[in-house]
Amino acid sequence: MPGHKFDPANHERLSDPGRAEFQPPEPALEALGITSGETLLDIGAGTGYFLIPAAKLVGRAIGLDVSREMLGKLMAAVAAECATNVDGMLITETSIPLTAGTAHAAICVNVLHEMDEPAKLLGEVRRVLKPDGRLLLVDWKKQETAKGPSLDHRVDIEAARRALEEAGFVGNRELPLYEQHYSILARSGDRGVEA
Repeated sequence: MPGHKFDPANHERLSDPGRAEFQPPEPALEALGITSGETLLDIGAGTGYFLIPAAKLVGRAIGLDVSREMLGKLMAAVAAECATNVDGMLITETSIPLTAGTAHAAICVNVLHEMDEPAKLLGEVRRVLKPDGRLLLVDWKKQETAKGPSLDHRVDIEAARRALEEAGFVGNRELPLYEQHYSILARSGDRGVEA
């Protein structure tokens, strides 16, 4: 089933202060273990809800999105926060225009259910991560919740694990970070950087 795409007209939902009650950024950023000298990618960065706090912890933060309109919203939020180490980049679901081995870590929150071919984009994420880079994948559990996409658009955790494995990620470990979401910490694996 093709992914259900987020409507940029609803961008204010992404930065709603109420989101901190059920999905605060801090547990995810702590689980990812990012440090000051690292480069972090935020896949589907939206309005920077995770990216802007992460930028305070890393050397460079890059927000990736398939929507030019959402990138505009992201960069406006970045400018308002005076985050000088943040870049925005337009991607497709099958191509990230970065050199292999660019980033130390990546975060992908509430985006998996929007992907048409999750393993392809996750494969690109793995390519642009350094050897043994980290990815934290967070998405809605396949259960009824007051917020979030409809059940038929959600991807269950087993399908998420299969997509990660198909993309070449290893050590996929579930973490109990959020009540309404599953979180999987994965590694790109020890390997030579691919061309």
